[in-house]
Amino acid sequence: EGELENTLSGSGSLVKTGTGELTLGGDNSYSGATTITDGTLIAANVNALGSGNIDNSGTLILDANGAFELANVTTHSGATTALAAGSTLDAGQFTQEDGSTLSIDLGAATDDAVITADSVALGGTLNVTGIGSVTDSWTPEAYTYTLIGSDSAITTDFDDLTVAGMNREDVDFLTIDGKVDEADNTHYDLTASLSWYADRDNATTDAHGTFTLSDPDGSFNVAATLTDVDDTLDPGSRWDGKSLTKEGAGTLILSGDNDYSGGTTINEGTLVAASTTALGTGLVDNNATLVLDADGEVSAVGGITTHSGATTQLALGTSLDLGDSALIQQDGSTLNVELNSDSVQPLITGSSATLGGDLVVSDASLQARASDAEFQSFKLMDMTSDISGDFTSLTMNLTDKPDYLTVTGTINPEDASEYLLTEGLSWNATATSATPAHGTFTLGAGDSFEVTSVLGDKTGNGDWDGKSLTKLGAGKLTLSGANTYSGDTNVQEGTLWLSGDGSIGEMGSQQAVNVASGATFGGSNGTTVNGKVTNEGTLVFGNSEETGAIFTLNGDLINMGTMTSGSSSSTPGNTLYVDGNYTGNGGSLYLNTVLGDDDSATDKLVITGDASGTTDLYINGIGDGAQTTNGIEVVDVGGVSTSDAFELKNEVNAGLYTYRLYWNESDNDWYLASKAQSDDDDSGGDDTPSDGGDDGGNVTPPDD
Repeated sequence: EGELENTLSGSGSLVKTGTGELTLGGDNSYSGATTITDGTLIAANVNALGSGNIDNSGTLILDANGAFELANVTTHSGATTALAAGSTLDAGQFTQEDGSTLSIDLGAATDDAVITADSVALGGTLNVTGIGSVTDSWTPEAYTYTLIGSDSAITTDFDDLTVAGMNREDVDFLTIDGKVDEADNTHYDLTASLSWYADRDNATTDAHGTFTLSDPDGSFNVAATLTDVDDTLDPGSRWDGKSLTKEGAGTLILSGDNDYSGGTTINEGTLVAASTTALGTGLVDNNATLVLDADGEVSAVGGITTHSGATTQLALGTSLDLGDSALIQQDGSTLNVELNSDSVQPLITGSSATLGGDLVVSDASLQARASDAEFQSFKLMDMTSDISGDFTSLTMNLTDKPDYLTVTGTINPEDASEYLLTEGLSWNATATSATPAHGTFTLGAGDSFEVTSVLGDKTGNGDWDGKSLTKLGAGKLTLSGANTYSGDTNVQEGTLWLSGDGSIGEMGSQQAVNVASGATFGGSNGTTVNGKVTNEGTLVFGNSEETGAIFTLNGDLINMGTMTSGSSSSTPGNTLYVDGNYTGNGGSLYLNTVLGDDDSATDKLVITGDASGTTDLYINGIGDGAQTTNGIEVVDVGGVSTSDAFELKNEVNAGLYTYRLYWNESDNDWYLASKAQSDDDDSGGDDTPSDGGDDGGNVTPPDD
């Protein structure tokens, strides 16, 4: 393909060769001939072809939405000359040889001739397109287009007439006739009318209401008003004069103000109701595809029945009023609705509804919420009587929908005449939800979501046990309800946080909470885990907005990662309370401590059971230092602690004092005890002095 915008002038000629496509867009004035031997030449400017003769053995397209003034134009056998919508041609001699094609798009036609010439010779095929959008409305009378006007008599005719590439005999919804005007033989006219309004006494065409569009990519727009005609059955067509039938794989668009009463039958392809009254007043019997796309409330007062294998679709901005009639969605059918935040509620009204098959929802307003407390319901249907049946499945056509969010379709338990679409957690999904139930919460970086409701055990399926939670993605999931689910909690990525009344598992539960490397798990004051925690990532207790927070683990804790207080370094006092045994497998513990006497405020690890293994302790200290007696208790062990369970890994200095970590063998607790920097170490008990790896300043837990 190529495009030439330069201006061509002079006496030379232009020859188009090769099978490719060339577009001329310049304001050309060359006087030589234009010859097309092969391929396609597009004239995108009314002056693109200069002033010479046109000799076409390929394809010539006049597409400038204006008037072309040319010399002689000859289209040879096997070649095509096409006029796009809005383009006209005035020529000297206009010749269409036998075997050639002339294609005219009437989409912008007026009462004037599309082609005028001094003399005209016709042959080959005339193909017309755009008839469906020529006039504002079709009328019962035929509409006549003057396609060609000649200054002299036209003595020849086209061999064939096609409509959008289809033989006119196949375009059953139009009565079309093309011929040279017999009055003076100087005009070639095309007469077209809807077969709906055809003359029943005409031996050639019987009036009927069938619209057949065989081409799957083809479409036809009827902007006319379709109304009841003579109801005396024609012996030829056996049509009642008031019913419409759609056949063929193509698309029929009804955009007129129709009031025909005999009903609409869609057997094949697609019928689009593009006006609110497009469907008349009778029953719509849908065996293929019905699209309601009128940007308003479509009236279907005769009711709509969608059969198995068929689809009825409500486009965005379109609602449906069935009047005193019914919506019937048979088993195997599909109802497809498009919604956004401006969609009216209810979307569908009528006397009754019988539901079956699939419901497909596209909702541009369904976005990630801040919490499940913000979930919304949408009233899809509001009928006069109770709705019977139900959809067998619901599918959401969405992009970027959070995996933890679904939509469930239900008949309102408080009013069975209403059908609701309700946002909810995928955890609680049912058979009529858009996604199968699952326990995965994926939140991207910077995203957060809070579950305020209680997550309990559900009936499992092939992909989920119904009782386990998995956190994926770099974002943050917060649980603030007293959750009772009994399966594992796997924090694989990002953050899982407990707040408010948040808890995992019922009291006495021994379910597992597993925190992977790189992930974070923790809780605010008063939150609880009833189960065993294995930490390979980061375990955080409390946050900087609270002082004296207690995060409780009712079960054993195995730490291979990092445990850290979330308190502000200036106001320590948070506690990680482990009601079980603690095992350190090379993990670390970070605490904030006021470096003073025995009563100094500090974050603390409390273990009711035994402490074993090895854990590196880091202290972020503030204060001026003071002499201690027993020391500042940083680890309280209710059972037995091994003597090397904790080791201080940074120097802790304040004023004239150095603090070291001591294990008190008598009570198994661990203390920070101060010594003046000039004192000798003469205290009792085992001590774990710093390994000298830090200068005594604040330490920051590593990013796991």
